[in-house]
Amino acid sequence: MDQENFLLVQRALAEPKRLEIIETIRQSSAEDGVSCSTILAEMSISQATFSHHVAELIKAEVILGRKEGRFMKLTVNEPVVLAYLEALKTKMLGSV
Repeated sequence: MDQENFLLVQRALAEPKRLEIIETIRQSSAEDGVSCSTILAEMSISQATFSHHVAELIKAEVILGRKEGRFMKLTVNEPVVLAYLEALKTKMLGSV
């Protein structure tokens, strides 16, 4: 993961509500993703704020959005998350 992408992911993950969105997606048993409306129903934020957070997470490629009819299904982009964690480990601990 290059420095620009690392910083993009880091900024996206710095917001607690974005981590809550990711946790909600991860806790879901749906293999094909979780609809935005399902996630929003579990959170105490406005739809506009939720959309902003989702857009930032998609921009950083931490989550993927797929249109299904008029709904958007979200999934965690595991390869990007794992690459970020590996880059963070290298930056914090060096080559281990």
